[in-house]
Amino acid sequence: MNYSALLIGIIPLLIFVLVDTFAGLKVALISTVAMALLEGVFSFYYFGEIDSVTIFSLFSVVLFCYISFRKKDPLFIKLQPAILSLVMGLVLIISFSIHEPLLLNLATKYKELYPPEFQLQFANPHFLKLLEISTFSMGLGLLAHALVTALAAFKLSNWWWLAVRGVGFYFFVGLSLVIQKSFI
Repeated sequence: MNYSALLIGIIPLLIFVLVDTFAGLKVALISTVAMALLEGVFSFYYFGEIDSVTIFSLFSVVLFCYISFRKKDPLFIKLQPAILSLVMGLVLIISFSIHEPLLLNLATKYKELYPPEFQLQFANPHFLKLLEISTFSMGLGLLAHALVTALAAFKLSNWWWLAVRGVGFYFFVGLSLVIQKSFI
């Protein structure tokens, strides 16, 4: 597995914290936008397309950097990951609630892209139920991540906020996977 893909979303925010520490807010925001754009180019080159989550993330980084720049306040860019998690969490929970579980639908739509031995799982009703329940539990995990990241944006230093945002994301995703077992 290519673990570098797991770091993609955090790189512009790491650049923000590093540059803000040494060069100030204005340079940090410009660097963050530049890095987000490079990340979009990398995604297009590496995956052959830019998916809607990457587009939303890129747009929100640019928007929140702009607001932070205009207001001369880093709070807005620090809220970007919380808002991204909030929106994604709500989308997952709503899709589950209307009986169109997004994770199941996407996995089914792109199953031809998986290795043949993995494609066999789509004949297993337990696997399909797992994807359906994962849509709900992952939505809950993302909502929890949004709340904790927003609190960190208001209360903690840039470095602690980055730690909460980065490690917290994987913690809440992992927790949502543990929680889903209680639903099955």
